[in-house]
Amino acid sequence: MYWVNERKYDGPYYLANFIYPRWSTFVKTVPRPQSAKEKHFASCQEGCLKDVERCFGIFQSRWAIVMGAARMFDVKLLRSIMMTCIILHNMIVEDEYDYDAVDEYELDSMNNSKTQIYCAHDATEDP
Repeated sequence: MYWVNERKYDGPYYLANFIYPRWSTFVKTVPRPQSAKEKHFASCQEGCLKDVERCFGIFQSRWAIVMGAARMFDVKLLRSIMMTCIILHNMIVEDEYDYDAVDEYELDSMNNSKTQIYCAHDATEDP
C-alpha cells in the first residue's frame, strides 16, 4: 500500500521506460523534466532503472536461465528463479569478500558524495 497525491493505492507498480505501453501499473519517467521536483523524480527513477539493468546484466552473465524468454514460465516459477539467483549471487559475493581489506573512501565525480571503494591491498602498502 502506498499514497500518491493523497490517494491510496493497493496494487503494484513498476518503474518502466518509454518502450513499455501506457498502463497504470507502469510508472515512466518525465520525458522533459522542467521543475526541480520533476528533475528529482526523473533522476531517482533513472538511477533505479540503471541499478536493475546492472543486476540483470550480472545475473545474465552468470546464469543462462535468466537470459531466456520469461513468458514461458508462470509467475511463481519466475519468482523462485529470481530469488535463487539473488541468493546465489549474495553467497558468491560474501564468499569472495576480503574482510581484512582496508576500507577507503574516494570522491565520486558523478555523485559528489563519498563512495566506499573496495581495496584489496595491505594497509602497509601504497594503493
